[in-house]
Order: sequence, then structure tokens, then C-alpha cells
Amino acid sequence: YTNSYIFPGIIDLNVHLSSNYDTDWQDVENTTKMAIQGGITTVFDSPLFNTYDKSFNEIDALESRKKSINEKIYTDICLLAYVGPHNYQNIDLLWAIEEVFGFKIYLACTPQYNLPYFSQKTKDLEKFILYLDKKQLKDIFFSINAEQASTRDTFLCSPFRDRAKENRLDLDHGLKDIDKFGG
Repeated sequence: YTNSYIFPGIIDLNVHLSSNYDTDWQDVENTTKMAIQGGITTVFDSPLFNTYDKSFNEIDALESRKKSINEKIYTDICLLAYVGPHNYQNIDLLWAIEEVFGFKIYLACTPQYNLPYFSQKTKDLEKFILYLDKKQLKDIFFSINAEQASTRDTFLCSPFRDRAKENRLDLDHGLKDIDKFGG
């Protein structure tokens, strides 16, 4: 490979290729073409939950996501299924789906306020861990969102952190209330 460079592909762990709520939003072909042009050879397709309610069925959503990417991809794809306190008892069924590589879980409130997440307050994370131990499931990949930013951290991480407090737009738009948003 004279005059060439060989380097490993990049893995993007947080891509949303397929939508459960709006098929017009999807652009799987273009997104994966841009990824491969940028050196990303594998994308982890994280679930979207914009229509989440009590009737949401993760297995049906996975089937829909699989159809939406079929024959439209230019990179390797790893599908992540969503597991929360409301459905972790179905992890065997989700794990049995051939294209499922792992699971997305949240340990803090998400921008989608009604999405169930594992909470220390309700001890459901401990129940989930005990459930996994009992099932003896091995080699499972978890993508974990665990951010729960304090008011100080939110302030310091803002792109407006160099501005005087009285000129900070983010302080006027509810970002101070971290109980409603995880990070």
C-alpha cells in the first residue's frame, strides 16, 4: 500500500438512523454515505422514542427500524434496543432478535420527559441488575446515558459560559431545572 494510509474505522455509538415517529425524517442512505466518507465504518443505531407511551412496543419498533434501513446502508449497523424499568423483563425476547447488538438504557431523566428510565430513587436499577444476574445473560453490550448534571455543571458546560449571567439566554429558558432534563 505504497503512498496510502491504513487506519482502523471509527465507530459512532450514538446515531439515530431510523425514526419510530416520522418516516419523512429518515435519510438512512445519505447519513451512512456521509459516515463512511468521514471514516466511520460502523454506526450504532440508537432508538428514538418521540411517540413513547404505555402502549409502545419495543419489538415492533425494532422490526420497523430494521425495515427502514434494509438495503439502504453504506456502513455496518448495530441496532440498540431500548430497555427501561417498564420492559426489562422482555430482555430475552429483544436479545433473541438477530440484528440487536445491545441495549440503550438511561440512568437519568431524558429530554423526552415521559420515557421511563432507571432511577436510584425507585431502586429499579438494582432490580434490573439482579434480574440480569439471575438470567445469566453474557456478553451484552449496554450504551448507558448516565448524566445528571448539577446546576453548577450545567452552567459551566454551557456554550454561553463566557458571558455575564445577566446575558445568558440558557439561564432564562428553563435549563436551571435539571430534574426535568438529564444533561
